[in-house]
Amino acid sequence: MHISAHDHIAPLGWLPLTIADRVDGFLPVYRRLRKAGRAIVDEEGSLTPDLYWRHGRGQGEQALECYYALSLIRASAVFPSPRIAHLATERSPEFFIGLVPDIEAVADDWIRHRASAIALSSPTLQATRTRGDWLSILPSLLPTQTLPRLGSLMRDPARLMRVGYAMLIREWESHGQCRPQTAEALAVIGLGALGLFPRLRCHDCFRLAMPASTRCAYHSQTQAIRLNESGAHAQIAAESRLGARVIAKLGWSETDFASDRGEDPHAEEKTVAGVLWGRDTEGSGYPVSHLKEQMRSGALPRVRALLPPNFCELNDVRACAALRHKLDPNEWVPSYWFTRAAAAEAWLEAAESLSPGRTQMQQSDVNRKRVAEARLLIDQGNPHKVVAARLGITPSHLSHLLRRIR
Repeated sequence: MHISAHDHIAPLGWLPLTIADRVDGFLPVYRRLRKAGRAIVDEEGSLTPDLYWRHGRGQGEQALECYYALSLIRASAVFPSPRIAHLATERSPEFFIGLVPDIEAVADDWIRHRASAIALSSPTLQATRTRGDWLSILPSLLPTQTLPRLGSLMRDPARLMRVGYAMLIREWESHGQCRPQTAEALAVIGLGALGLFPRLRCHDCFRLAMPASTRCAYHSQTQAIRLNESGAHAQIAAESRLGARVIAKLGWSETDFASDRGEDPHAEEKTVAGVLWGRDTEGSGYPVSHLKEQMRSGALPRVRALLPPNFCELNDVRACAALRHKLDPNEWVPSYWFTRAAAAEAWLEAAESLSPGRTQMQQSDVNRKRVAEARLLIDQGNPHKVVAARLGITPSHLSHLLRRIR
């Protein structure tokens, strides 16, 4: 059974929509991390660097958020790239840099309340808003031709960011940078960025967690899965239990995502570059070609078995698409794929040693004591229902233990 990475993510699920979520202003994923004991705020009161995009607070000022979105794209466009000749074609990073040559000047104009060359506000957007207001604003911001795809855009932050970037470039080419539509496109890009960051590893496997969660789409147990297919819920629950044992065996952190260089301070720029332009960055790890070379030599056999037979002959763009489809739909940094594949190989190897019929089926001391006490009570004439109540478990669980433990 295959569960799509986005089939059961609630629309705009990475935004805090309830009043309780707005009490401290943090996104739900940050609150869960803090509850798990992770330090999410530094000594200056800002989010720690590995979690930061724009502080994650529930309130936002329109002009500031639009400037953050503009800065994020600019930083991803100027980040060092391979020494390959790139033409300044439509929607390319070079084309964008040519239109926004000095991001500091935009910031200076905004700070000094001067008329900026780039519009950072629009009457359609409220000057100050909570993130829940995105729900009502987004349909009015998107182009008419994208509205039939509104559901998929609201579930997929990478796709939403690409639509916002296309809106931005189209507006600048047709009308320049001073109309309110510029701010509206930047707001769509910023909304997509909220869903792309932070980058956290799934609690139960090697994948990246999906928006506003600490689990990937495969290991997320949602009400939609429970209602649609009870078998899917049982399978995912079993996978999650196995994943917890694998993580313990490998000694991985419960929440941290380790890139090829630990906590990479440029993960945001690299991710946006991958989403918008499918572009790699130099000096940040192994290229996709290195992963193919390793697989040709016989390395990573378990991961190789998951990929298409002609994977090593695919170009880098198609190879990354295959890796996203089979390994992790949330990974957009090409230079991370060797590390991601190595992590998947380690996880799959450990899972084999802990799969049903091996360590997983070994009985715990607690259950052995339960079964011994249960058999004694049953021999005394007590019915199963009464014995289960005495042990603090359900009758079905008691029957399961009696069958497993002889």
